[in-house]
Amino acid sequence: MMKHRIVNDDMMNHQTVNDEISNHNDNMMKHQIVNDDIMKHETVNDEMSNHDDEMSNHNDETTDLKQLTFVKIILKDLFICGNCECFNKSKVSFAKCTGKIVQIPVDLPNYIQHLTIGKSDFAVFRPTEVLRYANLSYLHIKNNPKLVAIRLYPVSDKTSVLEELDLSTNKISIIYENSFHIFPNLTSLSLSVNNISAITRNTFTGLGLLQALNLSFNLLETLENTTFDELKSLTLLDLRHNTNLGYSPKHFPESLLSNLLFLTDLYLEGNSDKSDHYPDLALQPLKQLQTLTVDGLDHPFGRKLISLGNLTSIKIGLSPGTCNINNFSDHFFTNTPFLRHVEVNGCSTQRMNLKTFQNLRNITSLSLTNIPGYDLFDAFEDLEHIHKSSIAFLKLSGLNHTLVMCRILEPYHAKYLQHMRMSSLDLSNNNIIMMRDGFANLLPGTLQKLILTNNKLNPRVMILKQIKSLSNLTALDLSFQGYSDFSDIDNTYSYKTSKNIDSHEASEESELSSVYCPVGEETFYKQQNHSHNFHIEKNILPRNLKSIRALRYIRFGLYILYCNIKERYALQTLDFSGSYMTRWGSGKLPPGILRASFARNYCSNLTQSFFEKNKSLKILFLGDNYLADVFAADSSGAIFSTLNKLEYLDLSKNAIYKLPFKFLNGLPSLKIIDISQNKLQVINISLASSPKLRIVDLSRNSISWITRSTRDDLDTIAANHTLYLDLTSNPLPCTCKGLPIIFWLAHTNVYLLSKDFLTCSDEDNNYVSMGDVRKKLETLQRYCASKELMFIICLFSTVCIALVVLLLTMYRFRWRLRYLRTVAIGKLLGFESTLPNNLRYKYDAYILYTDETRSFVLQECVQELEVNRGHRLCIEERDFMPGTYTVSAIVSAVQNSAKTVPVVTPEFYDGEYAEYGLKMAVMEEIFSRRSVLHLCIYKPVSADDMSRDLLSVLRKNRFTEFPADDEMTPEARLTFWDEMSRSISHNPAED
Repeated sequence: MMKHRIVNDDMMNHQTVNDEISNHNDNMMKHQIVNDDIMKHETVNDEMSNHDDEMSNHNDETTDLKQLTFVKIILKDLFICGNCECFNKSKVSFAKCTGKIVQIPVDLPNYIQHLTIGKSDFAVFRPTEVLRYANLSYLHIKNNPKLVAIRLYPVSDKTSVLEELDLSTNKISIIYENSFHIFPNLTSLSLSVNNISAITRNTFTGLGLLQALNLSFNLLETLENTTFDELKSLTLLDLRHNTNLGYSPKHFPESLLSNLLFLTDLYLEGNSDKSDHYPDLALQPLKQLQTLTVDGLDHPFGRKLISLGNLTSIKIGLSPGTCNINNFSDHFFTNTPFLRHVEVNGCSTQRMNLKTFQNLRNITSLSLTNIPGYDLFDAFEDLEHIHKSSIAFLKLSGLNHTLVMCRILEPYHAKYLQHMRMSSLDLSNNNIIMMRDGFANLLPGTLQKLILTNNKLNPRVMILKQIKSLSNLTALDLSFQGYSDFSDIDNTYSYKTSKNIDSHEASEESELSSVYCPVGEETFYKQQNHSHNFHIEKNILPRNLKSIRALRYIRFGLYILYCNIKERYALQTLDFSGSYMTRWGSGKLPPGILRASFARNYCSNLTQSFFEKNKSLKILFLGDNYLADVFAADSSGAIFSTLNKLEYLDLSKNAIYKLPFKFLNGLPSLKIIDISQNKLQVINISLASSPKLRIVDLSRNSISWITRSTRDDLDTIAANHTLYLDLTSNPLPCTCKGLPIIFWLAHTNVYLLSKDFLTCSDEDNNYVSMGDVRKKLETLQRYCASKELMFIICLFSTVCIALVVLLLTMYRFRWRLRYLRTVAIGKLLGFESTLPNNLRYKYDAYILYTDETRSFVLQECVQELEVNRGHRLCIEERDFMPGTYTVSAIVSAVQNSAKTVPVVTPEFYDGEYAEYGLKMAVMEEIFSRRSVLHLCIYKPVSADDMSRDLLSVLRKNRFTEFPADDEMTPEARLTFWDEMSRSISHNPAED
């Protein structure tokens, strides 16, 4: 998925080893944009960038974000539009569509201006479909393997405002006539990399304003005289690699280009088809022609070209196998006297004749590359013929005729170079392993850029001392060295034996001990003490050197980082990317550096002292290392604490799993930070000390939480200026627990890039698309609210049920509970009697009675049982101490009596404490496991009127019935009282 990216591929901007197809595409972009990522609308900052440029935000409002030199910023805010991805930038609307698309989509925004369609099911491109979008200016339909034809159907008289149409890299073989006539405003048309075999004048009808036409890499065989007559405004024509086309009049008619009066760039290489001559007659009318690329033919350019006074650049054989010149004659360029730039590549010549350039008095740039029959050392000798010329840019690359595996540049090799007033010298791809001091000393003092890429320079040999005399040198490129660790070259130079320096798995000790710094004139190297503290000779660097580029130059960077450079040089830029310097973090960054890259070095250590000498760094690339543990341990933010001018920081691809809260505390100038493609799960980091932040890239992590403090810091920054935040490809929490995060995403002022493409993790840990954040919030709130309500209902129901069960249980066992409570209270109040050891109970019986039976108890029971028979009775009105707690007194009476005797009548339960006393007696039976109750049936009571407790005692035959009035006799009365006396007599066997 396209998104905001930070690119560092061309940080130093010194790359000169580009294939020619790329070069031609760059030229075409002067008139049209034909790269694969046209949708990006990039803001590119190279070495010549204006620092006052400003980056536009999503509303086209300018910000105070200064351009960051060597940083390419691609800021994309994607959103869903139909089945495509769209984004807006600088008031321009872009869309990219892929998949099962068979026509121009109909559901895009009406205001769309840029449209790219790729990897689709397009079979036929119908230009009239473009008319549905009135503002569409750029249309790219590329990489569609089923697209074979272009046809204007249905025919329409309407016209489009389309300015750029790219139909490259398809399978187009048929173009119907007049297919493009509805595009009168078209200025750029690319049909490259297709299967087109024929075109006619009517193919381009209506394209009178077309400026750039690309027909390269097709199957064209012949061109009619009038093919391009309609294209009167054409300035660039690319016909490269139509291998059957040829330069002969049969294939390339003399009047083919006669109407292209404004043509400035013409690319014809890969079309010679064994031709002997260049198409001079066809080229003669092109008075404005400035750049011409052709195949290499033995026959020189004809006299017809001498009139082309604007032809200043010729490139020969830029593609492999397209230069078949066996011998460059002295007069090869005689008829092109105005040339300023000449490139010769891959020619089969056995000997390059530099005399051929002798008469080009205006020449400023010469490039000789990949000529298998020509050797670098021969080229140095042949410079005799042009050393007095005005050449400022010289490239001698891939000249290895002698198959020398290792070259040493000696002083005599520069005997002619020293007289040239060059500003740039490129000696890349020549198997150079070292350069003698004398060679560098003889290089011209005007030299500003030195390129030695793709050689075999060993860092122990290529030392900075050798080029210190180049006082005007500003840029040094030493990238991509494929050296070996040679143990001996000659008697002058020797090497310390160690492990193969190519191996990035060498031990730490071996790695550091292999670093040497020059300290004197008598020796190249001197190893210092084991503390790895190296001191470089004063003024060892060229005083004006501003940039060093050493990508994939193993360990060379250690010369800079481990040498104790104290002086402040002009050096501003270091690029040591991909150099397997696993311990670069233990060195020290020199002072004065503004831009540094240590990406792709697999470094796992970065000391707090690495940046301590540097107070000027603005751009820092640390991506693709193993610094996770170092960062996690930096709890105080000490590593970057001195970089108060740092504006851009790349920490991507470091497997970072934790960043301490104070990690960024020392970066007040920070504007862009890239922490993408790591393993962060929780973001808990303070951003309060970085108020200038503009872009925070946290994409492609494992983020499931952002703490409140971090969210507040982001909101505070966003309140002052636009802050972009990229959280795509993270498992954000779409759960009830993550509701605060979703709420923040929906309401924050922070601008969330590609908000429609945010992903989140649901309750089952499944990744789902978040879609519209506000709708997701509403859905989640409803879901969580229902869950909360359900939880409350369940909790309430559980509590209610538990309460009911508890109440029912308490009700069922209410008398037990009351008994236990009363016993406890009784103990608290002192209802415990002290009895002699021979007495078990204080009373023989506790008599329960009501007002109805009061006289019976107080008169007859007392007389018969106490007076006549000697029993001890407990009677409430007599034995309960006045003022005591009645219920406790009842329980105490039950416990201190051998029997509890309820006097039962039909009105028994009318008594105030009758039922309570009965229940306490029942509880006493349960807890003491003794027979407590004995009923005195004073008046008959039916079974239906008796309680279960009374019936239970009756069933156990523990009662004595008082004689009824009609049965009352002295004998019956005596029998009753005797039986009662026996019943209340204490029998220990019952206990």
